[in-house]
Amino acid sequence: MSLRSTFTDIRLWLLLAALLLALATFLVPRWPMRQPVYSTLFVVDITRSMNVADYRVAGESVTRLERAKQAVAQAVSRLPCGSRAGLALFTERTINITLMPVEVCGSFNSLQASIEQIDWRMAWAADSNINRGLYYGIQLVRDLRGQPAVDERTALVLLTDGHEAPPVNPRYEPDPAELVPGKKPDALGAPPPDAPPLHGVLVGVGGYEPAPIPKFNAQGERIGVYGPDDVQQSSKFGQPKNPEEIEGYVPRNAPWGRHKKTGSEHLSAVRESHLQSLAAKAGFEYLHLEDHAALYQALTPTDWADLRMRRTDIRWLPAAAALSALILVYVLTIFGDLQRARLFTAHKSRVSRKERSN
Repeated sequence: MSLRSTFTDIRLWLLLAALLLALATFLVPRWPMRQPVYSTLFVVDITRSMNVADYRVAGESVTRLERAKQAVAQAVSRLPCGSRAGLALFTERTINITLMPVEVCGSFNSLQASIEQIDWRMAWAADSNINRGLYYGIQLVRDLRGQPAVDERTALVLLTDGHEAPPVNPRYEPDPAELVPGKKPDALGAPPPDAPPLHGVLVGVGGYEPAPIPKFNAQGERIGVYGPDDVQQSSKFGQPKNPEEIEGYVPRNAPWGRHKKTGSEHLSAVRESHLQSLAAKAGFEYLHLEDHAALYQALTPTDWADLRMRRTDIRWLPAAAALSALILVYVLTIFGDLQRARLFTAHKSRVSRKERSN
């Protein structure tokens, strides 16, 4: 058998194999496989400081809220089929679930539309207490465990700038560590030491440079920014922890002093140290929102996954094999042409030598 016919036979079989593999992408689209899936409840802060536009995307200024929505949408789009994602909003001291966790592929359009509709005007109060919101969110997810949409692996992901208004009095704040199994077993409402932990990520949203907070009227129209006199500059709730440090302290009539407080609470930046402290108490991870890939990696560690058998789309396997076969046909064709060219050159050389000898 000649070299040419050998190459022709091999290429013919490779072309037939490529055709069969291409047909297999239509005939066998799915196959049962064990794959990791995740369950996540995304909570988005919709308080007024989230309207600060201190992100840049494609050269345009983007608000913290829009950047957080983009990050959630990207994370949902990357979660493997079989995973579940839910949406909730934070303002004041509580979290309101707007969409219980649903399967991300079958409900993809609904999830993306729900994320797009998140707006700061949905806020039911103007206050912002991140610590209590986190505490409430942990309790909420823990209490919902056992329902079809929430299992023991459901993680809580809170996206916020950490700006609290009015400033809180830490003396009266609950400790998220009380809700971590075994961390403070004597605390009121502490879970049993053997209770499964609640995984979570606290995502800091916003720049590090303080920026003015946009101000809107009752019709939602921007009318400027908040000034020093528009917001409370310090906490005036309850009794101060160290009253002797407060100038003008009067126990009964002026526990927070007689003098007008000045400060920068009308400006906003991501309160990273505060959020890191809260994350550490709750046993959560902390991440500053900068790129989508980092957020996805933070909420999909191996030990948060649940391995399940699912009918998985494997069309890429026969498609890749078909492409490899076609590439090999091309390589063999090039190799055959080079071989023929070499043989033709050798033949001409022999003919030329023979003619010269005659």
